[in-house]
Amino acid sequence: GDDITVYGVVMQRWKPLCQDSRCDLEIVLKANFIEVNNQQSTAAVVIEDVQKEFEQFWETHKHNRLAGRNQILMSLCPQVFGMYVVKLAVAMVLSGGVQRIDASGTKVRGESHLLLVGDPG
Repeated sequence: GDDITVYGVVMQRWKPLCQDSRCDLEIVLKANFIEVNNQQSTAAVVIEDVQKEFEQFWETHKHNRLAGRNQILMSLCPQVFGMYVVKLAVAMVLSGGVQRIDASGTKVRGESHLLLVGDPG
C-alpha cells in the first residue's frame, strides 16, 4: 500500500479481437513516470501476519501433523489429483535449500535440483 502518483498520457486503443464479438475501444494510461508519495515499509507487518497464520495453522493440526502436511500438499497444484509423493518432493525442493551469503552480503537460497521421470500425460 504505497501512495503513488502516475504521470502519463491518456490514450484510446482497440481491444483485442475475439470471434463473434464487436470491435471496441478501451481507455488506457501510458505511464511516463511513477512517483512514490509515502513509501511505507509493510514488510514487518506482513511478516507478523504470516507468522501468526503459520502458528494458527499448525496449532489446529498439532495432534495430527500429517493431516496438516496433506492439506498443504492438496493446495499445491490442486488440478493434479493425488500423486502425494511427487507433490511432497516438489514442496521439499521449493522450500528447502542451503542458505548461503554472497560477496555483497545478500542471503541467497541454494540451488534446488529435482528430476521427475514419468509419463507427462
